[in-house]
Amino acid sequence: MGKFNIHRFMNLSGELKIEHSILHDADANKTGDDKTFHDGVNKLIQDKRNPFTQKIHVFPDDLEKFLGFTVPDKDHRKPSRLLLALKESKINAAQVDLLCQLVEELAGVPPP
Repeated sequence: MGKFNIHRFMNLSGELKIEHSILHDADANKTGDDKTFHDGVNKLIQDKRNPFTQKIHVFPDDLEKFLGFTVPDKDHRKPSRLLLALKESKINAAQVDLLCQLVEELAGVPPP
């Protein structure tokens, strides 16, 4: 889905009175026109908060950097490469645990 449709789902969720939280990358490592574009999308997401938006968490760079994972080839393969790395235990388990905790917090799951 990418972050480019998040604001649309926020609007839809708000109209349907569905509580939701958002998790996305800031893509702060972009430069030039890419940076301007991503900064605009990031601002749009923040501006589309509505009464049903519970929390918004933004990774400063991206999920891969948070997990300590470098995509070995083309960006369009990031999801499959990340899943493969998880399956093969090539990502630090502590970072995976932190990601799980973050998602549970955003989803409103009480800590054990």
